[in-house]
Amino acid sequence: MTGGLGALGLVVAGHLVDRGARHVTLLGRSARPESDAAVGALRAAGAEVRVVAADVTDRGQLAAAVAAAGDGHRLRGWCMRRGC
Repeated sequence: MTGGLGALGLVVAGHLVDRGARHVTLLGRSARPESDAAVGALRAAGAEVRVVAADVTDRGQLAAAVAAAGDGHRLRGWCMRRGC
């Protein structure tokens, strides 16, 4: 999930874990101390959480993050809009 270490990203990650997601990859430019507690809570809820430092506006960083995130896990998307 891009922006996964921000406030909204962490809320959405919690929503996904509450609904059964067990493997979550959170992408962000940098970790914040506030995100540590939320990531810990996701893990305590039974999710395997990967935290990846990447700037999605940098093509090389994004490609490396996608390659690492897919290592051993199937990548899936989730859409909040109707008709996705």
